[in-house]
Amino acid sequence: MLRKLPNKIVKNPWVWFFAITAAFQIFRGSFGDTLIFGLGGILVAIAASPALNRDFLNREQVRLTASLPVAAGLALALSLLPRHSPFHAGIFIAILPLALALVWHKDSGEKVKPTDSEKRARSLWAALCVGITVWELGANIVGQMNHTLTEFPTISVLVDPGLDTILGQGLFVVLWLAAGWGFLRLGIKR
Repeated sequence: MLRKLPNKIVKNPWVWFFAITAAFQIFRGSFGDTLIFGLGGILVAIAASPALNRDFLNREQVRLTASLPVAAGLALALSLLPRHSPFHAGIFIAILPLALALVWHKDSGEKVKPTDSEKRARSLWAALCVGITVWELGANIVGQMNHTLTEFPTISVLVDPGLDTILGQGLFVVLWLAAGWGFLRLGIKR
């Protein structure tokens, strides 16, 4: 059992993704992002091991009637409070335990073979993720070498002006919460 543990962690691509991203954040000099991706990597490594192979909350218990007021309150707070403020940080730290409890679930064992359309969707998402990663990596390296953010901008430099308005921030928050709700509902058998 203990011999298989490191193998399961090392073979998990998400552990590598978080570890490499955390290392890149060190190169960028971003302590906050290093902490986020480092802790994310530790959580993924724990999830890849049998250490916490259990459900904390049953996602079937997530009801729209209970979630809607919470989501509306979060949407209002995150839309109206200044971005990157201590208020935003406090909100995210406060909801982190609940979010982890909702998404952490027991390994269901043997996975069902994906259909052709699911394989195409996975390939499309993988290509999109690789493309965005290459763009961000190149933009960060070129930006640090040129000491400019505008010649080869990162995605955040392109998106931030729209998110700096209350309408843009509110729209993003609503889409973000809707996506989170959708992802939570994915694993529920009907």
